[in-house]
Amino acid sequence: MKHRNKIRKHPQIKSLNKKPMQILQQWMLEAVRHHQSGYFQEAVSIYGRVLAEKPDHADALHLSGVAAHQTGRHETAVQLIQKAIDVSPQIPMFYYNLGAACHALDKYEAAIRHYQKALSLNPGYAEVYSNMGNSFKSLGKIEDAVASYKEAIRLKPDFADAYNNLGTAYNCLHHYQDALVCFRKTLELNPECVEVFHNIGNAYKDQGQLSEAVLWYQKALALQPGHPEVYNNLGHVLQSQGKVREALSCFETAVKQKPGYAAAHSNLLFGLNYRQDEDPVSLFQRHLAWDIQHGFDTINSPGNRQSVQGHDDRIHIGYLSPDFRQHSVAYFIEPVLKAHDPGRFKVTCYSDTFDPDEVTRRIKGIGWQWRDVFGISDAGLFDLIQTDGVHILIDLAGHTANNRLKVFARKPAPVQVAYLGYPNTTGLRTMDYRITDGMADPPGEADALHTEKLIRLSGSFLCYQPSDDAPEVSELPALKSHGITFASFNNRTKITETVIHIWATILNLIPGARLILKSRALADPETCQELIKQFEVHHVNSDQLELIGFLPFQSHLALYHRVDVALDTFPYNGTTTTCEALWMGVPVIGLAGNTHASRVGVSLLTSVGLGSFIAGSVDDYIQKAITLSQDLPMLSSVRSRLREMMRDSPLMDAKSMIHSLEQAYESIWTNCRNQQQRTSDYPSKF
Repeated sequence: MKHRNKIRKHPQIKSLNKKPMQILQQWMLEAVRHHQSGYFQEAVSIYGRVLAEKPDHADALHLSGVAAHQTGRHETAVQLIQKAIDVSPQIPMFYYNLGAACHALDKYEAAIRHYQKALSLNPGYAEVYSNMGNSFKSLGKIEDAVASYKEAIRLKPDFADAYNNLGTAYNCLHHYQDALVCFRKTLELNPECVEVFHNIGNAYKDQGQLSEAVLWYQKALALQPGHPEVYNNLGHVLQSQGKVREALSCFETAVKQKPGYAAAHSNLLFGLNYRQDEDPVSLFQRHLAWDIQHGFDTINSPGNRQSVQGHDDRIHIGYLSPDFRQHSVAYFIEPVLKAHDPGRFKVTCYSDTFDPDEVTRRIKGIGWQWRDVFGISDAGLFDLIQTDGVHILIDLAGHTANNRLKVFARKPAPVQVAYLGYPNTTGLRTMDYRITDGMADPPGEADALHTEKLIRLSGSFLCYQPSDDAPEVSELPALKSHGITFASFNNRTKITETVIHIWATILNLIPGARLILKSRALADPETCQELIKQFEVHHVNSDQLELIGFLPFQSHLALYHRVDVALDTFPYNGTTTTCEALWMGVPVIGLAGNTHASRVGVSLLTSVGLGSFIAGSVDDYIQKAITLSQDLPMLSSVRSRLREMMRDSPLMDAKSMIHSLEQAYESIWTNCRNQQQRTSDYPSKF
């Protein structure tokens, strides 16, 4: 959750000149009354009258800046408060409010400097410590944030906001019980605080206690029915529970309540990819609407005028992602980064990662230029990419969580490309290309449903890198059991009502068949019970199902030792889950659809030589499951060979894949340079 740092208004005027004119005093008192009552326009008008008479009136400058900050004009606020400081540099409150205005502009380091100056003038200023903690937290410096919040509480033991903020910091550190203690203390001090109900919901959500999270979000909405952030997070939880329709309604409400809420709008688009009945043309139009609502006017953007010439003959590629960490994207981008030719390409990784881990350090260790950009504003990141002179900027997130599409909308690089992370168009006019292949996006309808020009690599658009310490492949478990075991380790959201119906049909037609479902959401008992009830409607008993929540990575892979055949989801296929199953010797039955999300399985299975496991219809999908259950020798043979098949397949041939990818980069860069040369007298949009 992003903090909006609190500002502090004068309860009364304390720093007027020693001998002010009586009329200025009266004007200021009247302005402050309007200001405290929320009549900002009237207050600003009177402050302006004072400043017309006395341009260096520190309080009028300061309070004009405060009003500007409160009405969203943060740049103006910074300018006015700085002028007040120039007149009266020893007033702590001025620096406090200047810090708040800088924080609102995502200038967190500047905010911290101003807060520290305020504390040098008033070391006991508890509110400053609390706000400074918010800025540290926004920079990802959580331990510093905790220290600031604790100091605020030491100075002011009944400081409800500081307890609430400390709780959010503990939540970021995964210290959930400490977070809940802080939130409960906040409720003791302020029982009607909507934000603390919201934050308690977040704490339960992050622990996987989804049903409990829903209850707290509902309590928050009972206090403030239109709270967009609560609706957004409630949508996340409902989607995780497989309640896609309800989740989409929440995202819709969040966007309606806060039209500029780009993250909620992205969540809405992402959620629509899960719907069985979503019309691809309608979904494309919805993506276009995101760009209209949140995109950036690029006509005068420096990115459109950026020179494509440089002193280095190499093509400079920038990869921007929040997921250079233990995440699905990392499995597929790490081998690409390792295989890039340093003689032809210069690479910069822009890591917008909040919680770096061992995977982050491993990717960083590959040796390319590395930029930690978490906490940097869109404008600041735009400037950094421009300064670095990136030629081709690659997006690895799309409309997934913590994306920076608003940066791409500003066009910081001459050429911009969508690649991993999202199974659809970004909808951005400024996104020039999208990397895919002919199996995931066959030529034809897909081309018309993207703002990007599709680049189809000659082989697979994915290159998978399995874990070095994955368990060995086991013997086929059906050889020692009394029936076949199917499984899906995809997230609960992908298991739609239609999927449940089809899987139930398979279980009912195969005597002794069982199904293991594993998903982080299934750590929540109520989510499990609801899923079991959905299967029971189709006459599947609970003893035919095994539902498993989060497992450590090695245990997660080892669970495949109990699985004979994996069943892919549709219309949103698995990607990492499919690759992991195949690596563990477990073949996957897929159903070919007509969108990228429903054809990734086609690309993966074709790449490893399992085209016969791709079904063309629901009936074919069911029949393949039945046929495989009756041919254990064939399943055993596939299991023993599958890891070697993967090693020899295009899916793990980094050399061939990077050759195709680099050819694509060189081609689009040549096109860009040629176009700029043809239109050198005019600003160009590539």
